[in-house]
Amino acid sequence: MQHEGQPFVRAQAATRLQHGAAGVTDEIWEEAGAHFTEEEVGAITLEIALTNFFNRINRTIQEPAGRTWG
Repeated sequence: MQHEGQPFVRAQAATRLQHGAAGVTDEIWEEAGAHFTEEEVGAITLEIALTNFFNRINRTIQEPAGRTWG
């Protein structure tokens, strides 16, 4: 897998947890470790978690992202 595409694979796996999805598998973790340092993997993971958090909050309060920006 290409270096640039790996975070997107992690993001999708971390986001799609419903309906029995596997989540972030050992294979995805190993692939991340092959391309990024432990610190970078942590930063990517935090960014994924924050993005998911804000998306879910916006969905809950029925506020589409960007509507009130700027």
